[in-house]
Amino acid sequence: ENISVFAGADEIIEIIPRLYLNPKQRVMVIVPTFERLITTNIKAGAKVVSFKLNQETNFKLEESNASKLIEIVSKDSTKLVWICTPNNPTGQTINLGVIEKIARSVPKSLVIINEVYQEYFSLDNKDSAVSLINKFPNLIVIRSFSKAFGLAGVRVGYVVADSEIISQFENFRTMYNLSSYAHDYAVSALSPESLTSTRAALNRISKEKEKLIEHINNLSNFEVVASKTNFIFLRHKNKDLFDELYIKGFVVSDWREALGVSGQKFVRISINKPELNNKLVETLKEIN
Repeated sequence: ENISVFAGADEIIEIIPRLYLNPKQRVMVIVPTFERLITTNIKAGAKVVSFKLNQETNFKLEESNASKLIEIVSKDSTKLVWICTPNNPTGQTINLGVIEKIARSVPKSLVIINEVYQEYFSLDNKDSAVSLINKFPNLIVIRSFSKAFGLAGVRVGYVVADSEIISQFENFRTMYNLSSYAHDYAVSALSPESLTSTRAALNRISKEKEKLIEHINNLSNFEVVASKTNFIFLRHKNKDLFDELYIKGFVVSDWREALGVSGQKFVRISINKPELNNKLVETLKEIN
């Protein structure tokens, strides 16, 4: 009664504004973040208010700036509050105590926690906002099989929330949106054997990420944000890193004009196989 399954987390992100918003209602989105958390609300006719995090605080939402967010949400009767943790693109996580404080302080708002990268941070639900669902009926947690489980093409995501909210999702669901094949793949991914394999893969990715960050930190002209996921967020202090990498054969995720970091020339780079990561390091040394 606390879980509803959909054809990918994107379907959930698309449904929530349609289900809960009236035109011109206010929505709070913490930026920089995954663009669809912004555009789906705009399509629903909402007024999107961005709460900007900055590099000086390592793009983290903590007790100090959470209080300001709560003040804005409470004053302006904000309907939805979108929080991405671990965040895309920065890879930063938000302490559960901060999430709990927000959910408790704005009981009339729905607080949506996008945790599609959560498994890279932890496979233990005590580290997830899922552990707070029974305490806060205004909390919605989005999870996915597309990232750490590697089933992006299969399209399986799920929402975890209070049973009343889940009933609302079920009433709004498109008929037969999840195929039996997708269902079987997702169930298989949760078997003990698959979870053992996933844990091993996550461990390998984490080690590669730490090596990559260590190499980049030794380069004088780069700034990198420490990440809890399978990607890193970085920029060159003087050069346009996206263009520099593209010229040398690397296509990375372009965040140069993203809300919250526009004009700061950030890119996001996914952790890959060791040989490609090593090639990237050598390229970054050339660019440095």
